[in-house]
Amino acid sequence: MNDIHPVAPVHFLVIPKHRYTSILETPPEVVSEMVQLGLKLARERGITDSGFRIVINTNPQGSQTVYHLHMHFIGGRQMRDKG
Repeated sequence: MNDIHPVAPVHFLVIPKHRYTSILETPPEVVSEMVQLGLKLARERGITDSGFRIVINTNPQGSQTVYHLHMHFIGGRQMRDKG
């Protein structure tokens, strides 16, 4: 699914069908499946050669605001660090 507030030309989400509050409670095989799907979509959208970012926010200090696990795949422009 495309992000409703994209921060880059390519910004999509991978969301599991089963609801997991965060990555901390998600079985490793589900996380692996999500990453593999995201990589497939990243290749299809042409961002693998130039590079991209994968973001998973976890808990309040990790800026998690939606408590249903999802991964952001972000690319298509130079990413900047926000240290």
